[in-house]
Amino acid sequence: MIHFSQLAGRSRHRFLSTALAVAFLCSSPFAMAQWEVAPLEDAVTLARVDLGGQIHTLAVVQAEGDEIVAVDLSEQLGRYPELPLDVLEWKELDEIASIVQGAPDSQRMVVPIADLLPVATSGNNIAAGTNYAEHGEEASIDAPFLFPKIADPTPHGSALALDPEWLLDYEVELAVVFDRDIQTANDLQYARAGFFVVNDFTERATLLREADLSDPSAGHGFANAKGQPGFLPTGPWMIVPRGDWREAYRQLQIKLTVNGEERQNETADQMIWDVDKIIAQIFKTGGKGPWSHRGDAVSLYENNIEKGTAILTGTPGGVVFNAPGVGYIAVQGLRWVFSFSFTGQSLLDYMAAQLEKDLQEGGTFLQAGDKVVAGGTWLGSIDTEITAP
Repeated sequence: MIHFSQLAGRSRHRFLSTALAVAFLCSSPFAMAQWEVAPLEDAVTLARVDLGGQIHTLAVVQAEGDEIVAVDLSEQLGRYPELPLDVLEWKELDEIASIVQGAPDSQRMVVPIADLLPVATSGNNIAAGTNYAEHGEEASIDAPFLFPKIADPTPHGSALALDPEWLLDYEVELAVVFDRDIQTANDLQYARAGFFVVNDFTERATLLREADLSDPSAGHGFANAKGQPGFLPTGPWMIVPRGDWREAYRQLQIKLTVNGEERQNETADQMIWDVDKIIAQIFKTGGKGPWSHRGDAVSLYENNIEKGTAILTGTPGGVVFNAPGVGYIAVQGLRWVFSFSFTGQSLLDYMAAQLEKDLQEGGTFLQAGDKVVAGGTWLGSIDTEITAP
C-alpha cells in the first residue's frame, strides 16, 4: 500500500500510458464494467480491506490498472465496521460523499485490488431463481422462485477446484444488501441499498438428483447445489446510489464471459420480480420452505431479513444448462419402457439419471483451466479460475 501523494513521483509518460490503456479497455462494454467507478455525484463506492488485522471501509475514487485510489473512511470516522454500509450509522450518504470529495491527496491511498476483501459478509443469503424470462425458458420454469444461498463469500479473484463429478455452471447476478434489518416490505422506503456483483456458481448434477422434476420451482436441491465452498465469489466493491436506489439499480448491466467469450449480458430492468417484489415474496414464505443443506433443514430468514444478508436477484439467460426438449424426453420415455426400467425406477428418476450421464459426456460445463469473468456497470469484476482438484 502507498499513499496517493507518492503518485506524483511517477513519470508523466507512465501516467499517460496507463490512462490510454484504461481508456482502451473501457472502449468495450465488458471492460467498462471492470474498470469504471461510479461518479461520486451518482453513487458512493465502498470496499473493504484488512490493514494490520483491522477491517477498514474504503470509499473508492478510481480504479487504475490493478490498483484503486481510495479514501479510508474508517480512519476519517474513527469507526471500523464489519459491514461497509455501517458507515451510514455515523454519517449520512451525502456527508460521506463530501468527505470523499474534499479529501486532499495526502488522505488518498493506493491499494492493490487483489487485497480487497469480499464486499459481501454473510454466508446465509437469499436468492431468486429464474427471475429473467430468457433464463426461465432455458430452465423450463415459468415463474421466479426463492431459495437459500448458503456459501461464504470469497474474493473477486480466486480459484475454484473442480470436482470431477460436478456439472459446474455459472450465473452472474446483481446482489443487494440493506443498511438495516428488514422486518416488513415497508421498511424498504427508509433503507439505503448497496449493490454488487456475484457469481452464483451451481452444481447441476446435484440439482438433477435432488430437484423435484415435476415442480423444479419448489426449490428442492437448490441449497445443496448452490451451497458448496467457493460458490459465492463477490465483486471487489459495492455502490450505494445517492438518489433513488429503486431507479438506479435498474440501469445496471451485468455480464459474464468464459475464456473471453461472452455468455451473459443483461440490464437489471429486465427482472421479472423487481427488488421490492422479491422482498415481498420472501416475507410471503414466512421464511419456511422445503430447503435443506447438507442434511439440515434451512430457512430463508428468522424473524427478519438481517442486515448484511445479500439478496441475489437472479441470472440472465446464457447459462450452460438448458432443460431437455420434447424430443429428448420422448426418446428417454421409450427407453424407459423398452429397457424395463419402469420396474424399478420412476420415469422422472430415469430421465434425470440419463440426462446427468449425457451432460457429463458432453463436456459443455466448466472445465479445469476455464477462466470465468463476471462483472457489471460500476461494480468491478469477479475473476475465477477453474482448477483441477
